Amino acid sequence: MTHSAVKSDLLDASEQAYRQLFETNRDGLFVTDRKGRIEDANPAFCRMVGYERNALCTMTVDELTPEPWRELLTESRANINFNGYLEDYEKEFLHRDGSLVPVSVSAWLVPGSHGTGDKYMASIRDLSERRAEKKAHSILFDAVEKVEVGVAIFDAEQRLEYCNNRFSNDYSEIAHLFKPGVLYKDILRAAYPFTTGMFGGKHCELEEYVELGMHVLRSGQDFEYQLSDGRWMNVQDHSLGNGRHARFRSDITAYKQAEIALTVSEARFRSLFESASVGVTITDADGLYSMVNDAYLAMLGQDRNMVLGKRWQEFSHPDEVENIERDVRRMHETREGGLTFEKRFIHKDGSTIWARVSVMLIESEGTETPLQAAIIEDITERKKAEIEAMRLREAVDQSIEGFALFDTEDRLVYANERWRELYDAVRHVLVPGNLRHDIYRAYCQTGAIPQAVGRVDAHVAEESELWRKNTGPTEFLRTDGSWVRDSNYCLANGGTAATRSDITEIKAREIQLVESEAHLEEAQRIARIGSWEYSEAAGKLDWSPETYRMFGVTPDDFQPSVEGFFEFVHPDDRDMVSHQVELGAKSGAIYRYEHRIVLADGQVRWVHQETESFSGPDTVLGSRRGTIQDITERKMRENELHASRARLEEAQAIAHIGSWEIDPRDGALIWSDEVFRIFGRDKAEFNPTFESFMMCVHPEDREDVLRSIEHDLEEAQDFSYDHRIILPSGEVRTVREVSLVYARKDGVVTRRAGTVQDITEQQKAIQQLNILESEVQRRYRINVMGELASSLAHELNQPLAAVSNYVEASRYILKSSDQEFPEAAVDCLNNAVAQARRAAGVIKSLRRFVGKDDSVRVPEALNEAIREISALASMGTGVDGVRLDLELADGLPPVPIDRVQIQQVIANLMRNATESMKESPQRVLSISSRQDSGHELVVAISDTGPGMSADALDKLFEPFHSSKPGGMGIGLTISKKIIESHGGRLWVAPNSDGGTIFHFSLPLEEESGV
Repeated sequence: MTHSAVKSDLLDASEQAYRQLFETNRDGLFVTDRKGRIEDANPAFCRMVGYERNALCTMTVDELTPEPWRELLTESRANINFNGYLEDYEKEFLHRDGSLVPVSVSAWLVPGSHGTGDKYMASIRDLSERRAEKKAHSILFDAVEKVEVGVAIFDAEQRLEYCNNRFSNDYSEIAHLFKPGVLYKDILRAAYPFTTGMFGGKHCELEEYVELGMHVLRSGQDFEYQLSDGRWMNVQDHSLGNGRHARFRSDITAYKQAEIALTVSEARFRSLFESASVGVTITDADGLYSMVNDAYLAMLGQDRNMVLGKRWQEFSHPDEVENIERDVRRMHETREGGLTFEKRFIHKDGSTIWARVSVMLIESEGTETPLQAAIIEDITERKKAEIEAMRLREAVDQSIEGFALFDTEDRLVYANERWRELYDAVRHVLVPGNLRHDIYRAYCQTGAIPQAVGRVDAHVAEESELWRKNTGPTEFLRTDGSWVRDSNYCLANGGTAATRSDITEIKAREIQLVESEAHLEEAQRIARIGSWEYSEAAGKLDWSPETYRMFGVTPDDFQPSVEGFFEFVHPDDRDMVSHQVELGAKSGAIYRYEHRIVLADGQVRWVHQETESFSGPDTVLGSRRGTIQDITERKMRENELHASRARLEEAQAIAHIGSWEIDPRDGALIWSDEVFRIFGRDKAEFNPTFESFMMCVHPEDREDVLRSIEHDLEEAQDFSYDHRIILPSGEVRTVREVSLVYARKDGVVTRRAGTVQDITEQQKAIQQLNILESEVQRRYRINVMGELASSLAHELNQPLAAVSNYVEASRYILKSSDQEFPEAAVDCLNNAVAQARRAAGVIKSLRRFVGKDDSVRVPEALNEAIREISALASMGTGVDGVRLDLELADGLPPVPIDRVQIQQVIANLMRNATESMKESPQRVLSISSRQDSGHELVVAISDTGPGMSADALDKLFEPFHSSKPGGMGIGLTISKKIIESHGGRLWVAPNSDGGTIFHFSLPLEEESGV
């Protein structure tokens, strides 16, 4: 729908019709007030600029217009206000994503609520596709030369403007006529003798043939004709506007042969059907295949039984099926003509096949619906050529060299972005159609070329002369110090292709190369590197002066030759050198090898050779040249290095110290033989990498090792750490890693190396030493404890004796008094006397225990000792509500003990048990005794406290270790010593009802020998 039609419809329609047309129009429509504020927009315009309708209605047209177009927008409004409308002017809108949308705009004034033209309405057409078509137009002409269809363009006077090679080659006898400007009627007259003269189904004389041909060209009809050599041509004419026509001519001989065969008998049709070089198929109206020929099957890579009975849609590209089906239905409806189109088929291997398809209807007896016959020509290669031409254009656009095309009048046709960059100062004149010398003059006027300063016209004339003569590439220095190389090439169509390259870096390298060659000559003299060259044609070997010196001869007494050279080669190396020479001659590659030579005085020297062959692959000894260097000193150093390495490996094996290094080139980890031995790995089977190294590290140490390595790598500093490794046998060893970092002054690390030492035995020795030191300290503390206990016993003995005497005196006074005192008071004094004596006995026993006196042990009733101490042991603990349960076995035999020491043990265990139940809701202290196996008596003291952890049980009997706040940690140690001194043992176990049970055993008299 044109803009004028849109305008007319909008003005004449009712509000409802207007709204429907407004919303469904495929062109963008919007309405603004006189200030450009958008009041309404249809969906097409919303999609065009990427905004929702609500968002657009808050914006102005200026906001959607890029800066360069806003001045034109103001002029456009003025024209609309003056004329009432403005039609078909091009501009750009700014898309929401920032891209520019090229559009064609028509706008006019429309009446508002007051009936006056106070609003603007605009119709917007997206020109993106049109722009893309223009860009593709130039690519099309590149591809046209490669297609298998003749193409020609005629102007309004039927003069030839252009034709490709295929169009002219179809008439090779008159190919010289196909030049721009020749009249089409002259071409028809010249071609008439090479045709059958048939036109429109009848034979025509020359002038009638020419007149009909001109009529067909003007009317744009398609037609077919046959050449005298039997070939059939199909001609399609298309109007290009302004009276110009494009004519496409293709060889349809195979198609016509198939068409003619279809009109003949079934037998002849079948013969041609199967033998045709193009694909031929017969389908019903639904597209179901009933006949296919071998060429079509080969095109699809399918077997006949995989195609027959299926529809053509199953082998077609899904994007094209709907449109083709629509066209086929229309053909069936009209029963007129046929269809010719290009489409894509899907090959069996999944690839895409491009084909030119001609479909016609075949009336079939017995059916109302005609069958469909299709002739299918594979045009994949042509399509590939078109795609390749497109890619070539893209490659040119992305080239690092500037590239431009000029027509026969030296007018600019095309320039890529790089060419524009190199002419950046005059980018504004790089417009297609401008003359090349005008562009170059504008460039010279910027002062970019020193030779043109002050003489622009003369310089442009000189350069234009060189351009016309095409004297080859020219290089020149620009005023900014950069170098540029210009080249131009004549094209077959009379045009010119030009390239421009920035060669500043190349020029700098040329200067560096000249300096480098001078340095190289000096370096060769200093490094004593000789050179030689052998000419196959002359059979001559030339040596440089340094080569003569290296071999200990002079040009006066030795004439170089291949045979003479091999006389110098060490006898043991001659076969190897001969083999290397043959390989180099055959392959033409550079070969490097080392060998020995024997000088005239018998001295053996090592040399390194690099040779390059210039002969073909079929010659054994051709033209070659190379260098030769004396490496005797290097070989000696290598031998010394090998010996030193062997000594190092021997030393490492003795010291169990291996070494490693990280190759800075690829990060590879290199281990010495001793590292493999330390890690228990076979050098032939184990590949040392960081990952495989970490797999050797003990799992519990991997995280620490990885953290240490990462930290020290970040800091780029030396580091050392110990960790465990697991050998393949499962044995765990300890190693010490030391890493050294070698870096440049700027901090860049250039090398990493280090050592690995097996310190397992050393660690074991250190651990044993620590155990011995701990034992010495423990024994020292026990000695100190003994001295302290002895001192305390001595200091407390006299006060206790005085207390006992004072209490005894008090009891005596009470008994002698005439007054009567409560019996409980007397009992308390009696108990006080008893406990004072018991305390004195404990102190005396303690002094005997820590001293050298022997313990006094007499047979005692163990249960009586338990009852006696249990009544008083819980006093002073600060724990209330403790229930005491005694489960003492009857009839226990006497046991030889120091009564005071055993009661001390029981009292200590009872106090510990009582204090452990301080926070327990149920507090039960149980003491039991029994005879075990007739050899010993066993006492058990249990509580209902929280119990003990595994760690606490392990350290329970260690001196000075206490789980109680403020505890000294010697009670259980002394108790254990007392029991062991009686020949028994003291141990602990968890209580099944919660808490802990302490057991101790005492041997009977018969067992102890008392």
